[in-house]
Amino acid sequence: MDKKRHKIFRSLHMSMIAVLIVSLILLAGCTSDHGEVTPIKGLAQTSEAFKVINNEVPEIEDRVETGIMASNQMGFELIQEMAKKNQDGNLLFSPTSLSFALAMIVNGAEGETKSGILEVMGDTEVELNERYNLLMNYLNALDKKEDSDVPGIKMKIANSLWFKDTLEPKQDFVDTLGAFYNAQVYRSDFSDLKTVDQMNQWVEAQTNHLLKGTFDKIDAETIAYLMNTVYFKGTWIDEFSESATQEETFFKTETETTPVKMMHKTNSLTYYEDASYQMTSLPYYGGSSLVLVLPKGNLDDFLSTLKYDDFQKMIQANQNEMQRLELSLPKFDYEVSNGLTDLLTAKGMGRAFSRTEAEFGKMIEIEGENLYISSIFQNARIILDEKGTEAAAVTVAEFATTSAMPSEPVTFKCDRPFLYIIKDDASGAALFIGLVREP
Repeated sequence: MDKKRHKIFRSLHMSMIAVLIVSLILLAGCTSDHGEVTPIKGLAQTSEAFKVINNEVPEIEDRVETGIMASNQMGFELIQEMAKKNQDGNLLFSPTSLSFALAMIVNGAEGETKSGILEVMGDTEVELNERYNLLMNYLNALDKKEDSDVPGIKMKIANSLWFKDTLEPKQDFVDTLGAFYNAQVYRSDFSDLKTVDQMNQWVEAQTNHLLKGTFDKIDAETIAYLMNTVYFKGTWIDEFSESATQEETFFKTETETTPVKMMHKTNSLTYYEDASYQMTSLPYYGGSSLVLVLPKGNLDDFLSTLKYDDFQKMIQANQNEMQRLELSLPKFDYEVSNGLTDLLTAKGMGRAFSRTEAEFGKMIEIEGENLYISSIFQNARIILDEKGTEAAAVTVAEFATTSAMPSEPVTFKCDRPFLYIIKDDASGAALFIGLVREP
């Protein structure tokens, strides 16, 4: 996918958006000469309303942890594979967005297709919808209203399903997506350019107007899109002083450098160090954090040998001891495009992409034709500055010990490639994982 097609626009502070769009294709396409983008009448009225949990103080249930840990591991394994395929540029990926989309797709899949999707997720079908409903309620409850006197994060999970107007999705499938994922359902004329505008408007509305122009056309064979958006914006509890930011050198490799705007501050933060890396965690208002992992050697070598258990310990960085640090962190603003089809196929989901073998009869069934996912990709952007972090990601699927605290501050200078994780502290959910090789 070209970057022109999936634009993500600049904004302030640290925020993240992920949009997962699953486009589904029939082996033999259908056409339509009329209609406009409107909510599906009848189908939008699901048999059961979205299961809303009203939490004044958001809490995460223990049974949701299984899915969160599975999502984190899937994200870790995928970012490792992405790093192997792309050893030059920056990376950014949202495991949370992909997990929500795959969980919704499971409800339309059957047989080996369903088994393959669950294998990629590392999850089971037991209470899958109930658990993701709880997670969606929890994450959305973290959202701090604009009129609040206390700073907080902005968080929003949203889902939608778009179908070609000549087709009828299975009622049970639509009901499930509405009840557990609060998915908005639309019937539309995929031959009308107004449909492209409507889908772009939906994505833009869910992502605080950061994502625009996600679509430029709809392929003739495409009959449905499943979309998920994850929006996150965080403000540092302890901001960087803009007056301390200065131009410095970032070492992309031992011999190649680039100038960056380096932020500086000295503060007591959680800290861990061993023979291979340093790690700290920068908290946002509202209970989320940015975990910084600075390898002492080559980032790609470090990542290729990193084990998931160690990655999970990084997510739990808040449990480390406090250390006074002289922290140097570059401002950065970058966009990436991640193709996921081949990666997901290699992990066991290949049948879902097969033109002849995919089994999505619980989603829609048309005599003589077969429904399959044509591709899945995720575009992403992150902006990090003195105030906080803002980022966006669009995913499209068509379908050891802590060292003793010294008297002097420890230097933590991110002037070479590093790994970062944006996470929710209470649940341990890895919302975004990224590599900075060239700020």
